[in-house]
Amino acid sequence: MPIHDWSRVDAGLFHDFHQAWTIELRKALNRGLLPPGYIDPLAIGDPLPAHPLFLDPALYVPVPLEQTYAQTWDDYPAVVRDIVERGRAADTD
Repeated sequence: MPIHDWSRVDAGLFHDFHQAWTIELRKALNRGLLPPGYIDPLAIGDPLPAHPLFLDPALYVPVPLEQTYAQTWDDYPAVVRDIVERGRAADTD
């Protein structure tokens, strides 16, 4: 049986396979394969906090994300902002 033909396998078996590998990945990452993360719980519309940009494990600079993204957005041409916000360019009539 081809490994990609999951239509021939009980649904529970696929679920177990999917869960097992994601759990093992989580365990491996939590054993220290990655440096500590910087996680801030945010809701849609919350201002973004400053976060460190690591130049090496002991040296970082704070990056003001909210101000950086706001300035970048303001610098985009109006036609690009219209497409992103409305899904189309503004009418020119």
